[in-house]
Amino acid sequence: ADPAPLLDHLAGGDGGRYFRRALHHRLSRLPAGQGALLAALCARPQPDFALADVVALTGRAPGDCGRMVRDLLIGGVIRPCHDSGSSRFQVLRLVRALHPAVRAADGSARVRLAAAAG
Repeated sequence: ADPAPLLDHLAGGDGGRYFRRALHHRLSRLPAGQGALLAALCARPQPDFALADVVALTGRAPGDCGRMVRDLLIGGVIRPCHDSGSSRFQVLRLVRALHPAVRAADGSARVRLAAAAG
């Protein structure tokens, strides 16, 4: 459920606290639209998503969604997923495990996404 302790030996033996702080800091620095999209993606039960899913979540044009996905890829919080043979992506498991949206599965991520996209 929480893969961060597996990195204990890489994180300085502090139980992953340094890693968690660094990841939370990185996530907090995402622009509002990217942060809201990431929260909505983390709140989804499906681990992978396509560009069409991002369009459906945001209500934005495919070009805008493509740029958002590209920015999340460059930011290192999602990765391409080639399991299905189509263009799909996944939020990194460590990001998903530590993201507040996963713990707050009350739909608030969708509300924040709508506000940021609006």
